[in-house]
Amino acid sequence: TCGSVSGNTVGDEQRGHYRHAWSGPAGWVVDHADAPVRDQWMYHAVADVILAHSFLRSLEGVDASRIGITGISWGGIITCLVAATDTRFRFAAPVYGAGFFFDDSPNFIRHREKHGEKAIVDWRRLWDPSEYLAAVKTPIFWIASSNDKNFALPGLMRSYGLVPGEKALSIRLNMRHAHGAVSEEAPELLPLADHYLKDAPALPTLDAPKREGNGRLVRSSLVNQGNGRFARSVLVVTSDANPDWSARKWTERPAEIRGNAVEADLPEGALAWYFAVELDGGALVSSPVHGAL
Repeated sequence: TCGSVSGNTVGDEQRGHYRHAWSGPAGWVVDHADAPVRDQWMYHAVADVILAHSFLRSLEGVDASRIGITGISWGGIITCLVAATDTRFRFAAPVYGAGFFFDDSPNFIRHREKHGEKAIVDWRRLWDPSEYLAAVKTPIFWIASSNDKNFALPGLMRSYGLVPGEKALSIRLNMRHAHGAVSEEAPELLPLADHYLKDAPALPTLDAPKREGNGRLVRSSLVNQGNGRFARSVLVVTSDANPDWSARKWTERPAEIRGNAVEADLPEGALAWYFAVELDGGALVSSPVHGAL
């Protein structure tokens, strides 16, 4: 679920959906952070996903070893938490969701004033993905935006860094935060599912960009490049120092794939950058963002 779609616990106004007598705890984000853990919304959200997974695995005709999970926005946060607590999933693909969002994401920083620092600290200790991601053993693939007001790049990169195992990124330039084709039909999701659930070839992955030579050349190693045809490769760069990462201006510069790497010249004044490689089918893979930590 997500905070902006019908069926959440915010109220009755959303598309005619009304709470029923067995709907579980009310509240969202930091609401009721002082309630007993088992009476908090996030406890029930995570537990219900795990229960739904168990039910799905019990059905005739379902291969219990071939189930993945994805979620959008607040559902991306739940995906991160479930990936750490239910190791039975073959892969996890949070769209937008990550940890540390109370630190640097404009749409969540305002909750500090609304709820107070103690409520934020208590909620983070229980439910922020940053408390769980180090335990993730399931392969995890983040789909994100360069300018998300809800999940800024520094928090995404810190979350990515916590995961000890298999992980990858797709960071689209200025991808809007919304439901629909941009997220629910993200072109990376089906290739991911085909790889982990049907043994199809994996998407390529990129490691962290490294500066070489005189420092003007940056390069990332490219793994699994034989498993797809590349439509384009770019270096995404910003020289904008705005502390609000969602407001930073980014530009794309041409990059070249040479051998097992992608490389580009770094412009003067660059403060942060990452590589993005798009396949013919539209799926996009990215390197970690240099300068976001």
